[in-house]
Amino acid sequence: MKNDHIAVLLENLTNQFKGVTKVVIDLAGDIHELKQLIPDIRELKSDIKIIRVAVTDQTHQLNDHEDRIISLEQVA
Repeated sequence: MKNDHIAVLLENLTNQFKGVTKVVIDLAGDIHELKQLIPDIRELKSDIKIIRVAVTDQTHQLNDHEDRIISLEQVA
């Protein structure tokens, strides 16, 4: 009977190790995929900086344009 308990425990541990092994393998694959995305993420980060500068410039130009319109309307 003792051997039966040991066999059950070993089978249980083996199944748990299989589960852990699968998770580790899946994580390794996910990490590999994420590493492949790093160049794209860096490019996007650079693009976002450029877009931010352009939007900020357009906002300043729009505000300046509105200020000039208001000034012209007040003079008229």
